[in-house]
Amino acid sequence: MNIFIRRVILSLGFILLITSSAVAQSGNEDKSTDQHVQFRVLAEKSSIQPGEEIWIGVEQSISPHWHTYWINPGDSGSSTRHKWNLPDGFEVSEIQWPTPDKIPYPPLLNYGYSDKVMLLQTLKAPENIPEGPLNLSVDVEALVCKEICIPAYGTFKLTLNNPNNMEEDNSEYFEREISKIPSEMNWLSAFEAKDGVFYFSTTLPENYSKFIDQGSIELIPVDWGLVENA
Repeated sequence: MNIFIRRVILSLGFILLITSSAVAQSGNEDKSTDQHVQFRVLAEKSSIQPGEEIWIGVEQSISPHWHTYWINPGDSGSSTRHKWNLPDGFEVSEIQWPTPDKIPYPPLLNYGYSDKVMLLQTLKAPENIPEGPLNLSVDVEALVCKEICIPAYGTFKLTLNNPNNMEEDNSEYFEREISKIPSEMNWLSAFEAKDGVFYFSTTLPENYSKFIDQGSIELIPVDWGLVENA
């Protein structure tokens, strides 16, 4: 299988999982430790210019055998929530969710993350920003589960444009994390339910199909309730 093929999200609301990515680590900002998950908030760089858009994110370091949840948690659980507190005029995007793992817990099947994951968002600055440090914070709520589930939450700070701090460039780390976000494709696709069976079909462009072992493709619904996950 060609390594440039990652995973794609189709406009009708499904992810086709084709390959996985390696985990990287970098950056240095506010962090806090819960019993089973540690959060760290960081930006792709430590400064932002008027009108500029940069990536920010909250990294989760999850204890072995525990997991957190994707935007569609599957049969149980709850997806992570971020509430940002921003300077006037700044805007933040919705979470850009990396492709999840399938987490079986018979008879249930969930979608989520183990080990480490970065939930990314973009931060857009207004055309006029004040001089000096810019202070941001994010309220994080997550559910971390094994045989039991424990809520994990906290407020974490991020400071940009601080002249007293050394300039930091996390762009290489963020590039690797961005590559784990599904790419949206307008492939001709259709699905239907017939006699209790779910049928999905898509036409892969030739430059994809000749490199893909079609037996390795997995389908993950973005929206809850479309299929029996298990």
